[in-house]
Amino acid sequence: MKKKLAKIIIKIIGWKVSGHPPQSINKAVILGAPHTTNWDFIVMIGVIWIYNLKLKFLIKSDWLKFPFKWFMEGMGAVGVDRSGRKSNLIDNLIKRFKSHEKFHLVITPEGSRSRVRKWKTGFYRIAIDANVPILMAYADYEKKEFGFSKVYYPTGDFETDMTHIQNFYSNFKGKYPKQYNPKIF
Repeated sequence: MKKKLAKIIIKIIGWKVSGHPPQSINKAVILGAPHTTNWDFIVMIGVIWIYNLKLKFLIKSDWLKFPFKWFMEGMGAVGVDRSGRKSNLIDNLIKRFKSHEKFHLVITPEGSRSRVRKWKTGFYRIAIDANVPILMAYADYEKKEFGFSKVYYPTGDFETDMTHIQNFYSNFKGKYPKQYNPKIF
């Protein structure tokens, strides 16, 4: 039922979904960019329902309070405390990857819907230390297309891998293009 509803909604709003969703791999860090609006989440829900994906995703911990808590956790939300206090988020996520047979984690590496100088790269440490591939997901508002890249296995050479990822994301447009900066380093 959710799958049919999501396909109808995606079609009504004029979007299409393409690429290589993560069903064929048991574990992956999934990057989500550009991320310039909360509407990205609505499109992502539609894609989750279309492909019947079981994903976890990072979200500001404020979204895990009443009245959204039950819905967000049910969707797979993992809260991120952005108060500036030291946390072991990356280490804890690496442990989760290692302790689960199947685990797909969506991270928006911009870390904000506002324009950033450069991306956060904790996703790379997670992928390398947990020995999992990276899948790049995008929401291109200019083409009205949500899609996935082919699975990318990081080489361990930070500059080579970041250049590959940055090149992949360089042509996509967020809902608010001036808020998107595909520069990673």
